[in-house]
Amino acid sequence: MRRQGEKLNAYFKMLAFSAAMLTLTVLLPNNLHANPNIEDSTPAKIAEIVVTAHRVPMPAQLVSSSLSIIDRSLIEARQSTYAADLLRNASGLAISRTGSFGSQTQVRMRGAEANHVLVIIDGIEANDPAGSDEFAFSGVTSYDLESIEIVRGPQSALWGSDAVAGIINITTSRAEEDTALDLFLEGGGFSTTAGGARWSTRSKGKAISFGGSHHKTGGSKTAETGTENDGNSNTTLSLNGSWGLTQNIEIGATARYTKTSTEFDDIDFFSTGLPVDADREAENQLMIFGAHGKISSGDGKWEQLLQVSLLDSKREQFIDQEKGESAYANKKAIRYKSEFDLTREPKNVLRKLILAASHEATGFKQRGEALPWGDPNQNQHLKTTGYALEYIDQPIKNLTLSTSIRYDDNSEFDNAATYRFTGNLALNDSGTRLRGSYGTAQKTPTFIERFGYFSDQFRGNPELKPEYSAGYEVGVSHATNRGNLQASITYFNSTLRDEINGFFFDPNLLTFTATNIDERSSRTGWEVQIAADPSEWSTLRINYTNTNSYQKDSAGAKLREVRRPKHVLNVNWDIQLPGDTAVNLNLYHVSKQRDLFFPPPGFSEQRVMLNSYTLIDLSISRQLSKQIRVFARAENLFDQNYTDVLGFSAPGRGLYAGMHMEI
Repeated sequence: MRRQGEKLNAYFKMLAFSAAMLTLTVLLPNNLHANPNIEDSTPAKIAEIVVTAHRVPMPAQLVSSSLSIIDRSLIEARQSTYAADLLRNASGLAISRTGSFGSQTQVRMRGAEANHVLVIIDGIEANDPAGSDEFAFSGVTSYDLESIEIVRGPQSALWGSDAVAGIINITTSRAEEDTALDLFLEGGGFSTTAGGARWSTRSKGKAISFGGSHHKTGGSKTAETGTENDGNSNTTLSLNGSWGLTQNIEIGATARYTKTSTEFDDIDFFSTGLPVDADREAENQLMIFGAHGKISSGDGKWEQLLQVSLLDSKREQFIDQEKGESAYANKKAIRYKSEFDLTREPKNVLRKLILAASHEATGFKQRGEALPWGDPNQNQHLKTTGYALEYIDQPIKNLTLSTSIRYDDNSEFDNAATYRFTGNLALNDSGTRLRGSYGTAQKTPTFIERFGYFSDQFRGNPELKPEYSAGYEVGVSHATNRGNLQASITYFNSTLRDEINGFFFDPNLLTFTATNIDERSSRTGWEVQIAADPSEWSTLRINYTNTNSYQKDSAGAKLREVRRPKHVLNVNWDIQLPGDTAVNLNLYHVSKQRDLFFPPPGFSEQRVMLNSYTLIDLSISRQLSKQIRVFARAENLFDQNYTDVLGFSAPGRGLYAGMHMEI
């Protein structure tokens, strides 16, 4: 893999400086505080609190949107290297990876596009403008993840343009108590090696955690007709810190840096139109940084939050060792939220008013070789200011309602207003709840869709219009009094207007471009979630999704959208055995799905069917002592031959083993 990019040293220095300053803060003696008697102001962790379904944390049972929470226990049980593989344990999601490990990975929610899902990491919006506003799931490993929260349904009224289909909120590990050092080593199939460490400490309202990991694999062959393996490496550094200055004032900062190098294949545009072995490599760097200050009134009735954040992205491609076309982006944002607790007597009746405002300034640039028929070199800018209001109330016992509205002032497009209504009704004390929501959303065209230029593949369309969506869901959930059974079923229905087709072949340009579709697209389906503890030593999780996602062609005929399987099923069985031994069995089934094929020389669109497949993963771990745990797993245990994207082979069976140590 090539040497580090030109900004790598700067990022390392920033992380090192921040770590040093926060470490110094943690180690300061108590008598240097303005008030040495202040207790830890960081709230205790509550497992069933959802932080992104509303603009304030809410108990999971009061949330009206369909949601899934992948907690640390499931992350450790699965042992999956990549966060995207963990998302297979949630309803409503379809995962598409273009071949080997670390290659482009798209996550679609409820039949929507991959850039219709907002991803938040430690409170920072992390969708990449240099990657067509998609989040780079291929670069997120699971080594430092604490939980993943998935909230489905239109969320633009709360979170803006990227949250058309829903939100995936990723939380990384935090300092829990005292001082700890965690180490891990892992190795196995496909010449894979990995290792990392995380140091954390907490004391008197101050907490800091700093970690890093490196994962490298020789990979597997991507082109179905090829023989060359495509490798990947991933280096991730992270930093989190918070300090309760007083009982009512907190400041904090978070930073995350990821660098990946991924080998990939070319497309044979002259004969087959399919992937073929080639010496190509992508080097991506993503840095996110955020700092916040939080202040609350003495009675806790008014809380204000101010956050500033920075996202910096670099995506460079190398062809036969020579630098090719590259894209860069940066996003600077400032966000303010004011929360008023208007709770009435009795005090368990909820009433909250939330006001929020944000301003984002995004820059995009592309660099490459200028040719007589096109020049990729450009600089583009976009500014968006948004204002949001949310009101949450319990007008009668057991009924929770919310209303949200947002107004976005965009520098390049017409201003947009979006809204959402939700309701959650508990049927007495039966453990059964009825849920429902309706919302609208909008997605502005991306820089790539409007201005992107790739000489042999794509040319952007600056005349694109924003996409608009409206959708609703209704569901029922039930939980037993003992909590050993939780089940829910949800029906969803949404329509998308002015959908952007980014794979339209223009015979005049002799290349692909993006265009708005005149006809409306529809997405409907069902989600089923079951979690059961049939015994003290066993946990069973079942997730099923039925998705029907259609768009209309120029003649008005309904076509099922590509890379959206109709049926997705996940069954996960966690077993605790004697001797501190744990076994996890995971089944993931995907039905047949369609993909697009543009065979040369005419490149006329063809719709082809990809075969269904079933993956079985098995993992086992054993606690040798309080400090040492060993683990092993088999991914794709039965060596299933499958593909998520036409022509791109997925990896076969892989066996891995490792050790985790706490000091």
